[in-house]
Amino acid sequence: MFYPVVKAYSLGQIQAWITALLGLMLLAWVAGRRALAGVLLGLVCLVKPHFAVVGLWALLRRERRLLAAAAATAAVGVAVSLARFGLADHLNYLQALSFLARHGESFYPNQSMNGLLHRLLFTGNNLEWLGDRFPPYDATVFAGTVLSALAIVALALFWPPAPSARGGPIDLAAVLLAAVMASPIAWEHHYGVLAPIYALLAGHALPTAGVGRGTGPLLALAYLASAGFFAVAQRTAPTAWNPLQSYLYFGALITFGLLVAARARGAALTDSQPGRSLSEMDGQRAARRGAP
Repeated sequence: MFYPVVKAYSLGQIQAWITALLGLMLLAWVAGRRALAGVLLGLVCLVKPHFAVVGLWALLRRERRLLAAAAATAAVGVAVSLARFGLADHLNYLQALSFLARHGESFYPNQSMNGLLHRLLFTGNNLEWLGDRFPPYDATVFAGTVLSALAIVALALFWPPAPSARGGPIDLAAVLLAAVMASPIAWEHHYGVLAPIYALLAGHALPTAGVGRGTGPLLALAYLASAGFFAVAQRTAPTAWNPLQSYLYFGALITFGLLVAARARGAALTDSQPGRSLSEMDGQRAARRGAP
């Protein structure tokens, strides 16, 4: 019943498959299957190229198996696509991405800094989906979108994690969420990746108190903001209170902060190493506790 997941399914959107691939990628990473995680990332990048930022993360973390598998998968996919559709369509796609980045979307399901600023400045339609038009270019909105995207990606890539969390599942989850949040158009159903991320945080950040006593309440607040749909928020559309329409984005921001804080404290699967299964790691934890 996680709203972004259900929304993608109800729309008949390929995003439902993207969410599944991202969830499986996190699972593969927890299980130490680096190459498999890379193949899944490569498949995601064929549909959502901005997830290539995860490849940069892999380069910085020296995760060569992930990077090589993702690059090989994406290369095969691009080669097939070029053979089938030709170069012109691919170049036109880059032009389309540039247009979308400059204009963004003001319709309230756009849960990004771009959508928040458009609605706050009343620069476009808020409550109605208009498939044939976009809000006008606004320099303030564009600057805010770019600066926030740079800040989020920089935090995900360069804010130093604890040595035990570097390259771990929490570290990976942070850059996956950053890739969604940094996009100028991040629809509600793009946040389906939060479902496996919450499972990861609940299982490994809470037991080690990722940001102290506030971890549990903050995680609960973020989940409530992200897991449901609150129609009452749309009543604020014509008012200065319309940032309340961005409740899912705020939930994602809290979650991102928890991920960054948790990895800085080493609250991750600190025992996870390539090739080691979850059962092996659980057995070692039990042995340390003196359990049979």
